[in-house]
Amino acid sequence: MRVANGVIRRGIANVKYVLLSQFCYYVVTFLTAFVLPGVLGVVPNGYYQIYFFYTANFVGLMHIGFNDGIYLKFGGYEFDKLPQELFRTFMRLYICMNGIEMLALLAVVLWEPNPNKRFAFVFAVLNILVVNLSALLNYINQATGRIRLYSFIVIAQQVQLIAGLVVLFLLRHVDFRTVIVLDFAAKTVVVFINVACCRDLFFGKRAPWRAAWGPYWDNIRVGVKLMIANLMAMLVMGAGKLVMERLGTVADFSEYSFASNAINIAMAFISAVGLVLYPVLCRLERKTLPYYFQRINRLLCAFIFSMMLLYYPLVVVIRVFLPKYDAVLSYLHLLFPIVIMQSKMQMLINNYYESLREERAMMWANLSAVGLFVAVALPLYLWHPSVLVIVWATLGVFVWRCYASELFLKRKMGIHSMRNMFEEWGMGGLFIVANSLLGWGPGLMLYAAAVAAYLLYYRRELLPAVRTVMQSALDR
Repeated sequence: MRVANGVIRRGIANVKYVLLSQFCYYVVTFLTAFVLPGVLGVVPNGYYQIYFFYTANFVGLMHIGFNDGIYLKFGGYEFDKLPQELFRTFMRLYICMNGIEMLALLAVVLWEPNPNKRFAFVFAVLNILVVNLSALLNYINQATGRIRLYSFIVIAQQVQLIAGLVVLFLLRHVDFRTVIVLDFAAKTVVVFINVACCRDLFFGKRAPWRAAWGPYWDNIRVGVKLMIANLMAMLVMGAGKLVMERLGTVADFSEYSFASNAINIAMAFISAVGLVLYPVLCRLERKTLPYYFQRINRLLCAFIFSMMLLYYPLVVVIRVFLPKYDAVLSYLHLLFPIVIMQSKMQMLINNYYESLREERAMMWANLSAVGLFVAVALPLYLWHPSVLVIVWATLGVFVWRCYASELFLKRKMGIHSMRNMFEEWGMGGLFIVANSLLGWGPGLMLYAAAVAAYLLYYRRELLPAVRTVMQSALDR
């Protein structure tokens, strides 16, 4: 157990490097989620959100599982111990395949009749090579524990975006096309920086093409299950956006995307911790995983419940500074409990799926959630095209996916306690009911009191865990 605690401490220490990069990400997210929509207007922001939606969700799938295979096979390796000659040939194959996919999709999206949508689609497709190559190198940096370098790369991209957006705001020349070009340019610069920092994987003696071809496809074979699982996970949240983009108006899509981005702000900090958790779990003995599952879950839930208080100042920001988007307030409180389920999936459950090598189960959990969404939401939306249909369906499938997965993992590890699940359902239900029936002020007081009671009740368990986290971070 001492060895395991040492591994946990070293992993926790990496969090502070990620937090700096996430601070920059927060600034960019704030600018694009709150400032940009107000400056652009509802419809132009909708075109930017179309670009962002496809770039963030679908472009990253064009590696067809190679990135995930590398992450799974080499998680826990030291960078210097990687088979670099083989990787140099991998990189050439990878660039060629992504380039072919990019050209093929360009030929398709050029047929889009709406010129504004066509512009967004073209630049989304142009992102295929730069996004996937940068993501691959980031995966390698994370898997080999080079969290400082990973954080530097993320910071470099975010700083460029921040500077560019601030200049555009000062010049009062903000157009959705300009913002899209700025985003693409920042990613292009960053991929060159990433290649320079990982140059040992690109330059030097390389393995023969024939020798690398088999291992290349083996990485895809290993990673495709996780990629499909991640695709299904993305579709759980993204299916609602996809329905709105294909069947709704640009304005409806813009407003729904705005609400989703508001939730992503609460998610950003939590997901930062998840980046360093998988390599840590890989180094733990299998017998210690159930013990840490319960400890991490308790600490995570205390943090998530507290983070959900961000809903209340967010409502004030929307009412005062973004009145054009006040329509989202009719359903934002229904979407916010998704933070509970998605945070657990990203930081805890997905990492345990991967550590236990249960990628197939992870894939089926996500696939069942997407199937449930399509079976329920699509016919209901076609019958009654309301955003509330999408919101309730999204909330329902998140509950199903999260807790079906947790039950599976608990059975796998021999954990029989279900108490935490009832507590989480109670806190989520209280949040929805309080804000639906009582309004902003009474809802805030009731939910804040519930969070305080939860923290007070579990203080003896939480305080030592918090001290461990803080001390481990300060040690580095």
